[in-house]
Amino acid sequence: MACILQGYRSPDPRQAVPTLSWSLTMPMPRARMPLTWVALLCVPVLACGDEGGTTPAPPPAPAYDISIINGVGYRSDSNATQNPAVDTVAAGTKVRWTWQNTGTVAHNVRSAGSPSFPGSGDLNTAGSTFTYTFTTPGTYNYECTMPGHAAAGMTGTLVVQ
Repeated sequence: MACILQGYRSPDPRQAVPTLSWSLTMPMPRARMPLTWVALLCVPVLACGDEGGTTPAPPPAPAYDISIINGVGYRSDSNATQNPAVDTVAAGTKVRWTWQNTGTVAHNVRSAGSPSFPGSGDLNTAGSTFTYTFTTPGTYNYECTMPGHAAAGMTGTLVVQ
């Protein structure tokens, strides 16, 4: 309810008496108020909510490179050891052997002894790669099984800690 002063009732200003009138005004319906507050308060919360219960993907395993070079054999890209290339990596490391030259002689990477890992096929195109992620600690020996290559010293050792 509201009280509104509307004017004077008497034509004689000396006897003028202000008149009051009453009117009933309707407040905003209560049913809308909670909905308005819910929209204002909860929408930002929903925008920051759970992303479907998924966990973020783990970072990719660190990569470690070994080159295969005609006339050289295996060469560690991190410490320049070659034939044998000797490298030490942490468990979970992805090791990548890359054939660097455009020569016509094929090479490969084959596990020699125990523990072992799956070997590569023949790599005979520049940029060809073989990649393997070592998850189990141990000393892994490898060699090129092309005729005469291992005998010529094309070998390597990878220590996984």
